[in-house]
Amino acid sequence: MTHLKKFSYSDTSGRWMIYVSVFLVFFITSFMLSDTVLTYKQILPYFQFTGILVSLSLFALFAGNIAGRIIYSKIRFLRTINVILSLLLTAVILITYYKHLIFGSDFNDFNLYIKNRYLVYLILTAPAFISGIINTYLLKVSCGDFVDEKNLLNQYHTALFFSITSALALNLIIRHWGLIPTFFPLIPALSGLLLAVFLSRLSMTYLPEVLLAKHYPDDDIHEETFYVHRDDLLFTYSNFSFIIMYFILGLVVLIKFYGNIYYYGLLYTAGMFLT
Repeated sequence: MTHLKKFSYSDTSGRWMIYVSVFLVFFITSFMLSDTVLTYKQILPYFQFTGILVSLSLFALFAGNIAGRIIYSKIRFLRTINVILSLLLTAVILITYYKHLIFGSDFNDFNLYIKNRYLVYLILTAPAFISGIINTYLLKVSCGDFVDEKNLLNQYHTALFFSITSALALNLIIRHWGLIPTFFPLIPALSGLLLAVFLSRLSMTYLPEVLLAKHYPDDDIHEETFYVHRDDLLFTYSNFSFIIMYFILGLVVLIKFYGNIYYYGLLYTAGMFLT
């Protein structure tokens, strides 16, 4: 007797492009965020700039997720909107780094922050907002059921954390060696163009139609399963909070022995994301 199993996607050939796209999206966001922290810490050494920027960037990322859910559920031309968002992200990157050349010396980092800090925060969090929109599509596709019964969530998280670590490590290495030439902003800009190329090839729908396939239960290998007691959500989240607590305590120990130097803090954060 056959059963019908439901799947979301039948095309598995371009699935690897999802991994690359996830990596590029968070690589760009993390690279620009860490570069901004390192830049403004030099001109504002005694101001709590890092906490404010990280909090606003996370808020912008979540706001982008909400906006992406609305956009992708209403628009059919997904590849077109993905390419437009990627090119818009690239344009924002170029404006962020070359704004003093485009609009004049009054728009360099220090002068612009003194005159209008709110505009600075808006410019710096714009990439996180656009990345949040694109991430909504990539996460939705990664949660789909492919016809070969492979799920992409593990690969999604691997690409996510590895991209954050790579961006922080690359930024620290470049600045430690003093390699900050004029083409330094081209690293995230070219990543944005490469993201547009991969997203233009992804044809997986945001709200896919259900695919059916024949399944023969008699051919399955049945193993004896044991009932496992599931903990409640509060207990689960309490266990997860230990990771955050140990992360903070480790940072406190690092500051005690090596000082509150933001280079060490970013390097420690990169190591935590990788682990």
